[in-house]
Amino acid sequence: MLISKIFLPFEFTGGIYLFLLGVPLVVLFFFFSSDGSFEMVSKNINEFKTGEEIQRQLRYFMYFVDEKNNEKEIEIFLKGLIYNHEEGCLNHDCPLKSYKEILENLNNPVQQVGHINRNQNPNIYLYKYANLIYLSALSK
Repeated sequence: MLISKIFLPFEFTGGIYLFLLGVPLVVLFFFFSSDGSFEMVSKNINEFKTGEEIQRQLRYFMYFVDEKNNEKEIEIFLKGLIYNHEEGCLNHDCPLKSYKEILENLNNPVQQVGHINRNQNPNIYLYKYANLIYLSALSK
């Protein structure tokens, strides 16, 4: 539309064609553009410069935890995030490691597996990890 307004004094007649060509391009841009949430959550906490960035990561992570049972893509992403975190985490009491252990041992007939209660909701460990993210945001 802007191009047709610029060329208005020059008897330009292609304005409607440009408009009809531009609308699908804009729609496709919004349809295929990503909000960067997957990249934000998978980023290491130590790579952030400000607490606001960590809070944004926390918001996306909490959304993923809440929606993991509804969307298969988010569930797969969280599993990959947990396995990736496990490789680099030195903390033996890490909530993500505990979450992975409780998921692996759900079929185990023993009620207690280490320090993990089998009857406890596994999502509690994801929320504990979110709390660690929040505390890291407060420190920055």
